[in-house]
Amino acid sequence: MNTKPGIAVLVSVVCAFATGCVKDVNSPSSVPQEPAAETAPSSEPGTAGEQAGGEDSDVALPAPEVVENGKDGELIAARDVQPEAKPEPTPVTDPNAPVEPDLKASDVKQPEYAPLTDDKWDIKLPEVELKPGDPKAERTKEVEKKLAKALADIEAGDLDFLEGHTSNRMYDQSGARRGNVKVKKVSKPSGGRSTEAKSAPMMMMDASAEAPAMKAAAPKAAEKYNIGRGNVFATGGIAEADLPPTAMNTDEYSQYDPNRFINTAANPLSTFGADVDTASYGVFRRAINEGRAPRNQGLRVEEMINYFKYDYPNPKAGEPFSVTTEIAGCPWNKDTKLMLVGAKTRELNMEERPASNIVFLLDISGSMRGHDRLALIKASIISMLPKLTAQDRISIVTYSGAERFIIDGVPGDHHATIMKALTLFDADGVTNGEAGIKMAYAVAKKNYIKGGNNRIIMGTDGDLNVGISNTNELKSLIEKKRASGIFLSVLGVGMGNYKDNRLEALADYGNGSYHYIDTLREGRRVLVDEFMSTVFVAAKDVKFQVDFNPGKIKGYRQIGYETRKLNAEDFADDKKDGGEVGAGHQVTILYEIVETGSAVEVPEPSSKYQKVEAVKSDEYATVKLRYKKPDGDVSTELSWPVNASSVRSTMSNNMNFASAVAATAMILNNSPFKGTATYDSILGQLKGISSLDSDEYRAEFVALVRRLKGL
Repeated sequence: MNTKPGIAVLVSVVCAFATGCVKDVNSPSSVPQEPAAETAPSSEPGTAGEQAGGEDSDVALPAPEVVENGKDGELIAARDVQPEAKPEPTPVTDPNAPVEPDLKASDVKQPEYAPLTDDKWDIKLPEVELKPGDPKAERTKEVEKKLAKALADIEAGDLDFLEGHTSNRMYDQSGARRGNVKVKKVSKPSGGRSTEAKSAPMMMMDASAEAPAMKAAAPKAAEKYNIGRGNVFATGGIAEADLPPTAMNTDEYSQYDPNRFINTAANPLSTFGADVDTASYGVFRRAINEGRAPRNQGLRVEEMINYFKYDYPNPKAGEPFSVTTEIAGCPWNKDTKLMLVGAKTRELNMEERPASNIVFLLDISGSMRGHDRLALIKASIISMLPKLTAQDRISIVTYSGAERFIIDGVPGDHHATIMKALTLFDADGVTNGEAGIKMAYAVAKKNYIKGGNNRIIMGTDGDLNVGISNTNELKSLIEKKRASGIFLSVLGVGMGNYKDNRLEALADYGNGSYHYIDTLREGRRVLVDEFMSTVFVAAKDVKFQVDFNPGKIKGYRQIGYETRKLNAEDFADDKKDGGEVGAGHQVTILYEIVETGSAVEVPEPSSKYQKVEAVKSDEYATVKLRYKKPDGDVSTELSWPVNASSVRSTMSNNMNFASAVAATAMILNNSPFKGTATYDSILGQLKGISSLDSDEYRAEFVALVRRLKGL
């Protein structure tokens, strides 16, 4: 079958397979407080707390809710683990007393372990290629048959096998089951495809069907199930309609004024922290796929630009970065030019990557219900599993009304165990993100791998409504934790109550990256295709400072990076935070510049006590970069001159595409500097790029701009 499973399908199948063999472990209060799981390996002796450094944890960790019962995929509740028997003291006996007969083995009652699954679940993901003769091959073939059967049932509109699977269960605070969301029989239009169903409110349909049929079905399903209207978007072969409740839109985005032109003679230094976040582009794409233009959503131009890959050279041997510079005409202003700075870090091979200690911190509050939220995060994690190895350690912490410690330091190649653990919780309750964050850092510190990659990956919509909730309080909390050498990255999901401002702050203060996951395809891009860049740090506290020559450039305006600006003196101050850059990551920076011969006026402030004289030089600027090694505290400075060799009569493909993305963001943000840019001019500009057909994401951008014209 050529049809790929959608998000809900993938998670539903995994969860459904576990049904019937999953013991109720949803009650945090019933978990005993003794440790029961192995910890991550360390390259040096000492406790995990000593290795992690930083402040002592302020969280008393309970035991994880489930532990492995001797093999991958076989779990038991931690409360069922029998404590190790302590030897009884040898009694002093009367030598004249009668001798009692020895107990037979049959007389000793063995402890009853309650496995959460059985032997047949000792499997890898079906996508993993098994070596010839692997004894697990037969079991894997059996699972593949079950997957094929489940997908065939879904395609035919028969969703009965979802009845009672874990993610449809509802629990009260004590973990007692309150009931089950029944799966509705679906109606089948011509062609036999499903148009509506109620598991989490969603609709599923084969991608080959016409979109109008789905759109027509959406209001009907919304009326029947008393839920809000949704719009259709594609997820890797299955088209799905997102139908979350829409009582009130409470999205939050930070608004900012775009950078203005700066007089070079008065202020020649442009200083800022590196940024490899891509969340704004995901928000941009989802809005257009839902049939609306993403205006007033504070699109950060640099996140739009840095979503894409550019043709930058790899660093030379022994160098951590390569830097590319280019100057050419500006598409939206004939009196200015553009200057591009492109940096790239060294790529890391799977064989040379360090061990990883990853804690998945998952928001399971009520606002995370729906296939485009918690289910999407689960499916993305499952897609990532083949990238993990035996040297890695995986933990899961969840939070809603109370934080929960699901699994602790499971080896990364125990894929079945991790998949099972993802079926043990659902979305319900309020959102106490503060407690969850503190527990995640405590777990990461417990399993800290010295010399390894220690990271928390948080999946949430950012709707924190209990405990710390504003950005200043989040900054204070996270800045205390990041000194421990643990990085925090954020995967944002959902819409309607999305808190973009908080999630950007979390990733920024936590020395991590921030991505918006709108489809399973995007989840795979971030966690699978760009696994090395997302998970492994190449350099931390990366800062740029561009020193412009007033003899060549009258003024400049940085396009984007408004939230990353630093004072000039912060560049050499190692106490000032920069940005994290992953292995193989690229950072693209655009400036709109005014040459000394241009008719454009850039006002120059004057001082009675200071006179600035330009140094004679043929260079346009110097690009300086400071960075720290992932485990270092002292920065190193590098620099590259921008001279006449960077000047081009026409834009390269790199600058052409980057400037087109920037112009689109400026139009949507209603920037006063958008000049003559229109969607038609952008599309005309893109026609000259030869690499569009070979890059699916660039081709998608062109299609999105075409749709924008009609919105």
